[in-house]
Amino acid sequence: IDGFHRNNIFKLYQGDSSGLIPCTPKGIVQLLKYYNIPMSGENVLIINRSFLVGKPLALLLSLENATTTIAHSSSKNIESLIQQHSIIISAIGQPHYFPSKLFSQHHILVDVGITKKKEHFFGDIEKDKLNVRAYTPVPGGVGPMTVLSLIDNFLICLERQYEI
Repeated sequence: IDGFHRNNIFKLYQGDSSGLIPCTPKGIVQLLKYYNIPMSGENVLIINRSFLVGKPLALLLSLENATTTIAHSSSKNIESLIQQHSIIISAIGQPHYFPSKLFSQHHILVDVGITKKKEHFFGDIEKDKLNVRAYTPVPGGVGPMTVLSLIDNFLICLERQYEI
C-alpha cells in the first residue's frame, strides 16, 4: 500500500493513474491542490533525489504539467536554483539547512525534512523571519498528508479486493 512496488512505479512512469501512488509524493500534490496552488507551468525545485520522495514526486508533478528540477544537498549553486523556481520542495533531513533569507514572497515552500533534537523538531528550512507565499510547518505539514495518503491507498486496495 506504500506505492513502491515496481508495478506501481512503472504505472506512474507511464502516466497511468490505476496504480498506487507513493504516499509522501501523493500527500504533497494533494496538499498543493487543496490550497489551490497552481502546478501547471510552474517551475518546481525538488531538493531530494531519493526513490521515496524526489523521483516519484518529479513524475507526479510532471503529470500536473509542472516543470521540475531535481537537486540535492551537494548540488552546486543551490541558491541560484532556488531563485529560479517558484515552488521549492525540500526533503534532505538536515535541520535549518536553508536559511530563511534565501526565500522571498514569490516562493511556496514545502518542507518535508524533519529532524528531532532532544524534544524539538526541525525542518530543512529555517522558519524564523520567513516571508513567503506559503509554507508547510514542521511538524504538522507533510507528515499527516503522508499518513492520510497511506490510508487512502489502503482503502483503494480494499475496494479493489472486494470490488466495492
